[in-house]
Amino acid sequence: MAAHNDYNDLGAWGEALVRQTLEQVAPVEPGQRADLRCEGLEIEVKTARLRRSDKDRPTPRYQFCLHREGRAGFRADVLVLVLAPEGTCYVVPAEEVPETRVLKLGTRSTRLAAYEERWEVFADLLEAMSL
Repeated sequence: MAAHNDYNDLGAWGEALVRQTLEQVAPVEPGQRADLRCEGLEIEVKTARLRRSDKDRPTPRYQFCLHREGRAGFRADVLVLVLAPEGTCYVVPAEEVPETRVLKLGTRSTRLAAYEERWEVFADLLEAMSL
């Protein structure tokens, strides 16, 4: 699945990639307070391209906008960060989402390394919900 250039297309591409991955194990529908919903879990999907984000740091990074002015804070159960165009996903439970408006990840970032392609986060959360 190729990533598109347009910002809206990029977001739709990321959502489609996550939907396609999750539909291999369970039905996925539009979310009520996030982008997607699967097995009762609300999923926020953020997609970004590698880019040079500021003049002082010439190292390219992925930049994800997590919160916008005038909107409620992060309200999903899971955040999936999609790196375009390669499609690598970081699957982060809500309690591990940083309290920041913008999240920047470098190409060798260890900040969320434990969540790279960690799709079992969904199983962990569903198990916790059933207790």
